[in-house]
Amino acid sequence: MKHNKTSLIALILFIAFTNSAKAQFANNLANGNLVIGIGWNVVDDNGQKFENLFDMEGSWNLLTYPTVLRVEKGFTEAASFVFSGSYNKYENSKIINNDIQTESSSFYAFDFGIKYNFVSSSEVFDIYGVIGGGATHRATSSVGNEATANLSIGMNVYLYKGLGINIDAASKFGVEDFWKTGSNYTQYSMGLIYKANSSKKYYGESNMKFN
Repeated sequence: MKHNKTSLIALILFIAFTNSAKAQFANNLANGNLVIGIGWNVVDDNGQKFENLFDMEGSWNLLTYPTVLRVEKGFTEAASFVFSGSYNKYENSKIINNDIQTESSSFYAFDFGIKYNFVSSSEVFDIYGVIGGGATHRATSSVGNEATANLSIGMNVYLYKGLGINIDAASKFGVEDFWKTGSNYTQYSMGLIYKANSSKKYYGESNMKFN
C-alpha cells in the first residue's frame, strides 16, 4: 500500500510538472518576439566542397530583386523557431556541380529550424546558430528535388525601433548519400528585418548577454 501511495504521488507530481512546463512553453511562444524579414540570397552550388568558396563570378547565383522571406518566433529568451523560403536562378555559364550551366534554371528552397542565440544584446543584436532541415528544388539535369539537413550561423543587428538587418550563411546537405551527394550547397542571405514589440529606441541601448 505504501508503494502504491508513493507511485500515485509521483504520478501526480509528474503530471503537474508536465502541465506547468507545457503552459510555460505555450506562454513563452505566445509572448515571444516575432521577427519578419525580407532580403536577398546567394547560392553556391559548384560541387567543389571547400574549394573556391568565394568564386563570385564563376559560382555565385544572385538576383537583383528580393528573393528571401524569413520569419522567427521566440519560445524562450535565447531560442526561436525559424522559417524561410527563397527563390533563385542558376544563370547560363555558372558552375553547377562541376559542370558549366548551358541554360538558366530555377531554384526554390523552403527551410525550418531552431535558432539559438550564443551572444545577444537585448533589442540590439544577436549572434546565433540554427540547426534544421528543408526541401530544395533545382531544375537541373544533375539534381532535382532533395530533402536537406541544414546548419547555419548568422547575426541580427537592430538599428532603430526593431528595424535592422540579418546576415546568414547556411550549409545544406542532401539527405540521400549525405556527404558525397551533389545536392549539397551553400546559401548566403542578407536582408532587412523587423522585430515586433521592440522597446529599443536607438543603437547601443541594451546590455550584452552570453547564453
